[in-house]
Amino acid sequence: MANINLLPWREERRTELNKNFYIATVFLAIVGVASVFALHLQVGAQIESQIQRNNFIVNEQKKIEDKITKIKELKSERAQLESRMNIIQDLQGNRSLVVRLFDEIAQKTPDGVYLKKVNRVGSHFTIEGVAEANSRISSMLRNLDGSDWFKNADLTSVVADENKVTNIFELKVDEEKKKKDKSEPNSSS
Repeated sequence: MANINLLPWREERRTELNKNFYIATVFLAIVGVASVFALHLQVGAQIESQIQRNNFIVNEQKKIEDKITKIKELKSERAQLESRMNIIQDLQGNRSLVVRLFDEIAQKTPDGVYLKKVNRVGSHFTIEGVAEANSRISSMLRNLDGSDWFKNADLTSVVADENKVTNIFELKVDEEKKKKDKSEPNSSS
């Protein structure tokens, strides 16, 4: 029988397998590095996308906060304007009332009493004047107490003048708040 040597074939096959193993290892290493790089790029893109979304949300939040601030400012301005409108409406509504109150003081002032000063602070009136007699001052106090427009008439002081002919007086009276509706008698017609 002929001598057949199988060792070189095995060695060639082993060399071939080693070569294939190294090629496969290098190929897998390249594929692995490429996969890691691609994964890194994808994660980086996702992170960048999330950062952009976060920035968008922050910018929109700032816009909303600016709008909320403007709304608060507008509400504050509105409240101020409403307050001014209410004051103007009160002044318009009370315009005839002031005239009516001073007319009532004039009507309730008896003969022989002369008013020097009428001062109004809120709903309180201070009246200073001169009267020929104390009875005239008393009459004025009764008239003011009996009025639908005034209450709590109170004589603060009475002083005889230098000639003792007249009396200088000061009295205080409060406006009757609930009678304001009568200031416009024609409002129901």
